[in-house]
Amino acid sequence: NFKYSIYLLLATIIGSCSSSPNGKFSFRETEDGVELLDGGNPVLFYQKKTKSPNGEYYLNNYIHPLYSLDGDTLTEEFPGDHLHHRGIFWAWHQIYIDTMSVGDSWVMENISQDVVSVQTSTNKINAQISIDVSWSSSTYQDNKPFIDERTTITVHKARENYRLIDFEIMLKPLVPKVF
Repeated sequence: NFKYSIYLLLATIIGSCSSSPNGKFSFRETEDGVELLDGGNPVLFYQKKTKSPNGEYYLNNYIHPLYSLDGDTLTEEFPGDHLHHRGIFWAWHQIYIDTMSVGDSWVMENISQDVVSVQTSTNKINAQISIDVSWSSSTYQDNKPFIDERTTITVHKARENYRLIDFEIMLKPLVPKVF
């Protein structure tokens, strides 16, 4: 069982529905990540491969871009005043193992997130991206993994003027006393 679970719901992406009611979800995989399409129209992109805007922040495991129903980009990646921000991301600001600070996944300081696997599936009403990520720290036991993340992103078919997207994020500590 997972010790920490986080459930998020991203809702109300306003716009007119540009996907056809009979459109099908599909995925396009690249070396960088996975793009989700609904009836051929882009919905979102999951960034698997690590990117760096300036050689200082090395970031992966996030959604960008996320598109409105009209096709407008709703998220931003590496804004000039916050280079560590990236689309939709989930982070643990101060991570400790017992009394030792091992990093900060908000700015990816001393933290690595190795995307172990990305699996996709679709049906008539939704599409899912299931992700397994191993967290490690350069300051903890020679980069020994200390958290196993399992995230499921469920994207529902667009309605008249919105789409629901569910994020289920489960963090399993692999060592005692992860705080």
